[in-house]
Amino acid sequence: MDADFLLMEPLDRVFKLLDEGNDIVVYTDGSGTSGQCQAREQFSSNFMAARKGNPFGETWWTNMKSKLTRICGEGEFKVEKICCHEAFAPEPE
Repeated sequence: MDADFLLMEPLDRVFKLLDEGNDIVVYTDGSGTSGQCQAREQFSSNFMAARKGNPFGETWWTNMKSKLTRICGEGEFKVEKICCHEAFAPEPE
């Protein structure tokens, strides 16, 4: 079993941030404070909440669809490329 999160309290704070106009809400294990993202800061994509139709989510989903349907050229499957299928592979991966 793989469990990245166990909720110990309601998600009211997350929904409040979305209701206040934030397009996405993520977490970081940094200082633990909420606020605007800074260019130098990082966040984890293990948990993301988002407003429907937000620009970030649209771009992310378009990129994911492209990568998940990409076919690697022969030999590319062994290098660090994101693709789910290798062209001319003798068997499905």
